[in-house]
Amino acid sequence: MPARQHYIFKLNYLFAIIVPKFIPLELKSGMGEREERIREGWNYDVFLSFRGPDVKVAFLSHLYSALKRCGIYTFLDEELSRGAEIRLNLLEAIESSKILVVVLSKRYASSTWCLEELEHIMYCRRSRSEQLVLPIFYDIDPSHVRRHRGAVGEALSRHETRFPLDKVQRWRLALTEVADLSGYVWNGQRSEAKLIEDITRDILQRLDSSYLHLPSYHVGIRSRVQHILPLLSIGSDDVQVIGIGGMGGIGKTTIAKAVYNEVSHHFEGTSFLADFRKYSKNPEGKVHLKKKLLSDILKRYDITLNSIDHALKERFRRKRVLVIFDDVDDLSHFTSLGIEMSWFSRGSRIIITSRDLHLLEQLGASKIYIPEELNTDGCGLCPDIGLSELTGRCLIEVQDNKLMMHDLIRDMGRFIVKEKSPKNCGKRSRLWDADDVIDVLTKYSGTEKVEGLSLNAQPPDMESLDAKALSNMRELRLLQLNRVQLKGSYANFPKGLRWLCWHGFPFKFIPAEFFQRNLAVMDMHYSNLRRFWNAGEPWYLRKLKYLDLSNSFYLIETPDFSNLPNLKKLLLVNCKSLVLVHMSIGVLHGKLVFVNLNGCTELEDLPSEFYRLKSLETLNLSGCSKLKKLEDGLGEMEALTTLLADDAGIKEVPASIIQLKKLKNLSLGGSHNDYGMHSQTTCRLPVSFNGLSCLTTLRLSYCGLSDELIPEDFLSLSCLEDLDLRGNPFRNLLTDFARLPKLLILRLDNCSELRSMYSLPRSLKFLHATNCISLERTPDLSECSTLQGLFLSNCTNLIQTPGLDRLKTVRVIRIEMCMRIPVSFRESSPSSRSIELRILTPND
Repeated sequence: MPARQHYIFKLNYLFAIIVPKFIPLELKSGMGEREERIREGWNYDVFLSFRGPDVKVAFLSHLYSALKRCGIYTFLDEELSRGAEIRLNLLEAIESSKILVVVLSKRYASSTWCLEELEHIMYCRRSRSEQLVLPIFYDIDPSHVRRHRGAVGEALSRHETRFPLDKVQRWRLALTEVADLSGYVWNGQRSEAKLIEDITRDILQRLDSSYLHLPSYHVGIRSRVQHILPLLSIGSDDVQVIGIGGMGGIGKTTIAKAVYNEVSHHFEGTSFLADFRKYSKNPEGKVHLKKKLLSDILKRYDITLNSIDHALKERFRRKRVLVIFDDVDDLSHFTSLGIEMSWFSRGSRIIITSRDLHLLEQLGASKIYIPEELNTDGCGLCPDIGLSELTGRCLIEVQDNKLMMHDLIRDMGRFIVKEKSPKNCGKRSRLWDADDVIDVLTKYSGTEKVEGLSLNAQPPDMESLDAKALSNMRELRLLQLNRVQLKGSYANFPKGLRWLCWHGFPFKFIPAEFFQRNLAVMDMHYSNLRRFWNAGEPWYLRKLKYLDLSNSFYLIETPDFSNLPNLKKLLLVNCKSLVLVHMSIGVLHGKLVFVNLNGCTELEDLPSEFYRLKSLETLNLSGCSKLKKLEDGLGEMEALTTLLADDAGIKEVPASIIQLKKLKNLSLGGSHNDYGMHSQTTCRLPVSFNGLSCLTTLRLSYCGLSDELIPEDFLSLSCLEDLDLRGNPFRNLLTDFARLPKLLILRLDNCSELRSMYSLPRSLKFLHATNCISLERTPDLSECSTLQGLFLSNCTNLIQTPGLDRLKTVRVIRIEMCMRIPVSFRESSPSSRSIELRILTPND
């Protein structure tokens, strides 16, 4: 590689090569961020929650085996005897699983560990809509779980004598919520094998998705897809093999996924076989590929080994299919799979991606597309171009306060690092490969050349190493140790760290000898901390700007902030034992801009000094169920733009809130379930909203609001764009929404007592009023001249929808189960419009 390129990529920003995809950045002041992290994938398909003695030997082992045979990656806690505390890896596994299966048996509620798991499962379901919870009622009546009868009620009564009542109440709520969900019931009247078959098929269908996810930072993907489409000759009756070739990192897989999304509807069956190279190297992987191929094509999941080859041959001859083999690198591996091109029916298309162009020709690719490569001069970049030029060329992207980079940049950076010291890992500036890292640490071969090190142990494993192994890495600045325990003395630990990420930190407080005066970022999710540091041994961290102790379930109190004088962001999400925010937080009045206390269920109040935080822009108090009030000092927090307090215990919002002239997002929603309002508290709103002139989003869902409790000057919110009033007991909404000139979204779902509305604004784009079962008439919809989406499903008494047939811009109309609504508007709708219209009745 030319020496020029060594300098091109030797940018400080490329520290991110140590973390494959992203690294927290300190963005310049004024840039917004979302309060939650976005997870791009899941560690597990399924998490199984169960009480071992009830179901472990028979039912659960068979269920687990069935899921495993179908290629469903399932987390199963193999250890029946647990320690004195629920293990953190269980909670991590819950949060990182797509489907959460709860096997409810007669004695499930007698296990406090099961109840802790269930509480966290239902918390995840409420806070993350993409996670699914599937209950299985094994030899127990669902009504006993819902209403706490029989063995369930007896177990809860015993718990009330041993645990705080609020804890048991949370367990009761979790049991009620899970029993309200659709699931499976086994009472001995049917075969367990048939039950397991049904559950497995259901899970497979829920995991299945015909749309393949594309990264948001794809490079010129649309133009590349347009180059490939003519090569496919869609409509031609012959079988064609098309290749996508070229070096690694140029986007072959992304292009193949985009093509799949574009043309899959033309075929009778489709399959995308990702990571072919990885799976084709061993017999088990080859079986997985064949089963996935056949399952995808047939949409069947009861595939047996002895039927695969025959079924592939016979079924392919009868269906026009699209199959993509991604990342093929070896001809023998492909041919050993036993799939012949002659099996495919007329009109089928096979797309193969590979780095080897000759291999594509050997596999019969008559047409090969090679995406345009980045030029060999590093895209013409100069050493001083920085982030802006890389961003302009779509090679990196700042997204949600993270630096995302294209694989090509990552791989080139890693290549340069390895080239510096090909044989001696301990002399490389960055270490990211787990095998290399463990080799260096176990041999104590690290040197002062190492500036960044990352080691991620995968659950349920926990790596145990010697702290002394890092003592020679005196220039270490970035350190990531997730689920790693360092034993021994920290006296000679590197003192120059700027960024520390240590998920699952094992100690109850940070050892004094671990002092890191230069730290700017500390990320310690799932730590075992009780206190940040031991009494009398505080650190003075003058440079620390970002502190994240989220999911530190045993943390009792925050640090003394006088020792963190420049802190800008504080995250304590789901710190369930937190009872004290240190009064010294007031010293951060000109520094702190972001505080997230979401899910701190034991926190009862905030110190008066908290309201001195005049620089605070975002405050999240959602889920702080014991926090009963906010003080009048709230109005002094003049920089506040976002205040979130959903599912909090706040009884009344102080009148001083109208002094928050910069407030844009206000959320005071209550708790709810899928079957209507389930409000635990009623939050009294301020008498007036006058003064909140910048408010764009207001969420007051499930707050027990009636018609007369809406403030009189509600309509003074002239900038309001998104209004959420779901689940409130309105009867006749007399509010003149037409006087909200910028309102785009109005949410009234689950207002089961609502009968009518006075008006709607002309600016409205989306009206959500699902499950308004008493609603009889909507306002004149033709007044909403820009309406794009209308959602009125299950409004069973809806009779009049004036103006519905005159909507010009609408694209989605959902009126399932609205049996009394006329549908004559369909006949008068212009045929040129493309509308997603859904009208279902019980007979459908």
